[in-house]
Amino acid sequence: MSSILKLAFVTIALGTAAPSMAAQITFEGLNGFGETEIPDGYSGLNWDNLYSLTASNFASSGYPASVVSGSNIAFNGFGAPASFSSATPFTLNSGYFTAAFNDGLTVNVSGFIGAALTYSKVFQVNTSGPSLETFGWAGLTNVVLTSVGGTPRAGFGGSGTNFALDDLMINAPVSTGAVPEPITWTMMMIGFGAVGFAMRRQRNVTTTVRFV
Repeated sequence: MSSILKLAFVTIALGTAAPSMAAQITFEGLNGFGETEIPDGYSGLNWDNLYSLTASNFASSGYPASVVSGSNIAFNGFGAPASFSSATPFTLNSGYFTAAFNDGLTVNVSGFIGAALTYSKVFQVNTSGPSLETFGWAGLTNVVLTSVGGTPRAGFGGSGTNFALDDLMINAPVSTGAVPEPITWTMMMIGFGAVGFAMRRQRNVTTTVRFV
């Protein structure tokens, strides 16, 4: 196959490949007046021991300071390990973390592909405001979050190893039936044009050989 044909087919393949869609999970739309467990299927993920609440209803804590957008945040129930997962691989891009009660809270985020621990990041957060943590972990099926330690902040109504999470950013595959975006159509037209040009050129070369 000629190099032009190869380039054309590569261009078409890139144009028709399913793109990925960025999703910002803000935990809005959930009943957060008290403590509401995030249901499986919310934003296309399965959730374990992650709850939502309306941060302004919990003034004597770090929750109000943890809000990045909207009014709700997510937190790990009872300060225990929590997770979110999907049978369809996804990319964990970033998230905003805040300590709910203990300053200097240590958070460990572990990314799994199947049963294999593939990524890990450890960081500390405080009650004064959110910390943006970036990951860029691709192909994940499960993310586990644990939190330990820290020092209870004076004046709060409690203590514990709860963290707050807001504006979680992930990338998940788009369904294969998605309509190509404009740039995808452009790439496909370039590819088809290159195929046509290569075929015409090949016919011309064949005709010249026959009459020599």
